[in-house]
Amino acid sequence: MHPDSMMGSPFLRWWLTALFLLPGLFFLARCLLRGVPATRVSDGLHVLMCAGMIVMMWPTGLVVPVAAQLAVFGAGTLWFAGLVVVGHDDCDWPRSWGAHAHHAIMMAGMVWMIAIMSMHRAVVPGLQAGIAAVLAALFLLGSAAVAVRSSRSTSGVPLPVAADVLMSVGMAGTTLVLIT
Repeated sequence: MHPDSMMGSPFLRWWLTALFLLPGLFFLARCLLRGVPATRVSDGLHVLMCAGMIVMMWPTGLVVPVAAQLAVFGAGTLWFAGLVVVGHDDCDWPRSWGAHAHHAIMMAGMVWMIAIMSMHRAVVPGLQAGIAAVLAALFLLGSAAVAVRSSRSTSGVPLPVAADVLMSVGMAGTTLVLIT
């Protein structure tokens, strides 16, 4: 990650670190325990996204080459988009295609954040703010939709859905930081 943190506030930095750490640990455990290769790839990509978001919060974070990050999260975007196209049903959301589409958007959001952070101030501020606002809205709408649908379930909200919602809220919050 870029040596400069995207997060100036220590409170927000710690809060968002915890917000990404919880689902990251959940997806890591699930990745190690699940046997189906496609679901392990999806869970592994979630772990990488949580780790990437945590590293973005800290100015002393590990320095990972931008090209490597863009390649990993670009491939993640294509992976989840591909799951939408083929209709792979490996998720705990009420509609797996919607979950995969949401995850593809989150991966694309990672690509965008990494690109923006690597360009420093060479981007058009209005364009950056507009894209950040759209991404934040998509993250929040996706998490709200699944939370509402899951709340109607008689069995309650499954842990994977809660982890996805935490990631979405965290992504929305960090994306909005780029506007300010």
